Amino acid sequence: MKEDMTAFVLRHIPERVPRTKAELADIYLTEYNAIETDREKSRERKRDDDEATRNCYGSLIADKEAQLSELQDEIEKLRHKMFEQFLYAGVDEEHRNQELADRRKVLDMWFETMRNRIEKEQENSK
Repeated sequence: MKEDMTAFVLRHIPERVPRTKAELADIYLTEYNAIETDREKSRERKRDDDEATRNCYGSLIADKEAQLSELQDEIEKLRHKMFEQFLYAGVDEEHRNQELADRRKVLDMWFETMRNRIEKEQENSK
């Protein structure tokens, strides 16, 4: 939004009070152009500062980004390896549980056979 010409002039240049509209317009254009010129110079200085910073620290930033990338790759590899080990441990545990269940079944069958044998021997001895 454009600022009112009179307010702009009175705010920026209170010692110069215009007496006519032409004088007001002249002061406005002069001061507005000066302000715009200062803004443009400020933008150019900022661009120059940014460019100097990029030139000065660009290689350092690139090195840090490369290190970060390497670390992220290493983290991803370790995450993948950990997942594989976790998966293997789960399968191994499942295998051991199945083996124990099979042993338990064999022992149950053996105890059942032995019990039946003892019962038969007791019946025969009576």
